[in-house]
Amino acid sequence: LRKTLSAKKEYLTGSFFLQEKDRRNWILSQMLRIKVVAPKENCQNVYYDRLLSYCGSQSFNLNNFNKEPLKKNSLVLIFPDSRLKRKELSEECLKEIMEILNKENLRFKIALFRTEKHPGYITDEHFASYSNFEELMGLVSKTDFILSSDSMPLHLANFLQKKHYCIYNNVVNKRWLTPWMIENKSYCVNNRTIDFKQFIKDQIFHTS
Repeated sequence: LRKTLSAKKEYLTGSFFLQEKDRRNWILSQMLRIKVVAPKENCQNVYYDRLLSYCGSQSFNLNNFNKEPLKKNSLVLIFPDSRLKRKELSEECLKEIMEILNKENLRFKIALFRTEKHPGYITDEHFASYSNFEELMGLVSKTDFILSSDSMPLHLANFLQKKHYCIYNNVVNKRWLTPWMIENKSYCVNNRTIDFKQFIKDQIFHTS
C-alpha cells in the first residue's frame, strides 16, 4: 500500500484516488482479508473502517458533513447507472426525479458512465459523462448533493462527505446503508419517489 500511494501524487479534497485498475485490485485485495462479516452487521461500516485504517484516516464523522441547507441554485448530481442492470434507475424514475428538482429550482445533471450521446429526454444542459474513476471523483467533489442508484458513486459520496440519497429498485439493502443514510433516512424504493420529494423539502430546505 505504501509503495502504491507513494507513486500517486493526485489528491482531491483530502482523499486519494487511484487509476481504475489499481483501485479495483487494491480494494479487492483488502476486502478479501476480511474473513468473517456478521450476518446482521452493516457491511459498509466494516469495509470502510478497514479501508480507512489502511489509509491512515479516522472513521467517518457525520459532523464533518456540510450542515448548510441546499440553496435554490445548488447542484444535484444524479447517477442512475450500476454494473448490475437490476439496480439501474429507470427512465420513468429519472423523469419523476427531474420533475421534482425542476419544481424546487435546483440545478441538476445526470451523469452516465462512458456515454457520449445521452437519451433524448436528457438535455445537454443536464448531461454529464465520466469514463474513469478520476473523472468520477472530480464530478462528486464539485457537487452539492448526490442522488444515486445502489452503486459506487453513493459510497464515494459518503467517503468524500457529500450529502447523498439512494433510490433502490425493489428492496432497500440495509446492510450497505452509509452512516449518512442511516442518520437521515435518505433512501427509498423507486415507486416511492414522493419520499425523495419530501426529503428535499423537509431535511434539505428545512421548510417544515
